[in-house]
Amino acid sequence: MNKKTTKKEYFGMLAEVVANSGVDNMQELQDFINHELELLNNKAIRKTSGETPTAKENQAIAEIVMVNLAEPKTISELLKVQELADYITIAGKNISNQKLSAICNKLVENGKLVKATEKKVTKFALAE
Repeated sequence: MNKKTTKKEYFGMLAEVVANSGVDNMQELQDFINHELELLNNKAIRKTSGETPTAKENQAIAEIVMVNLAEPKTISELLKVQELADYITIAGKNISNQKLSAICNKLVENGKLVKATEKKVTKFALAE
């Protein structure tokens, strides 16, 4: 079975072609190829390095939500929780209903929260 040639391998082949050719702007082309290889390496490092800053922020928000769900609450009620408001002020970010809803739904998928809908009103509560 033939394996697919990667971008890194293609850029390596291009570097050889440029080095063996007699073009006038050889150094400029080599610099470009090296820069692209560096970008590919950085991308690979980011993929394996773990959580992104947004994921860390979402995890902090999820922890605040979990602490403040002694009773079932809607997303709007959660946004009014003082601890979450303090976090928003400290982080300097605005958390929308949609973002908080997505975080809560992720917690439901992970089994940490339960979701109940009554008359078009969705409330979240801690899973037992």
